[in-house]
Amino acid sequence: MNLLIKMKLMRMINPVPKPKRRRLKPTRRRRNEFSRELRQEILLERDGVCQQCGGIGTEIHHVMPRARSGRGVKTNALLVCASCHRQIHQQPDLLQEWIKHYRSMYGDDFYMDEWDGE
Repeated sequence: MNLLIKMKLMRMINPVPKPKRRRLKPTRRRRNEFSRELRQEILLERDGVCQQCGGIGTEIHHVMPRARSGRGVKTNALLVCASCHRQIHQQPDLLQEWIKHYRSMYGDDFYMDEWDGE
């Protein structure tokens, strides 16, 4: 039998075990989500008020969108009502105004988490 075939057979019989370690860094999807605890904290801190119109805030919007690497961090959270949330998504100029405002409040990296920049 050919040496290469023998080696393949040996690997099939005795496969190399996978390492049993946990991820050091959460997946991108997890990093982009607002945790339940953070959602509660934002609702309480902002008194449940929509930051756009002053109505009842029911949704948390990523100021820097997830598609542009916006993470689920407190400094990237905007509490808004459903109507204002729709407006922000439909009007790019409005989104840019919020991004500009958050940059002035929290700095250029307002939307990043502790794993960005590694």
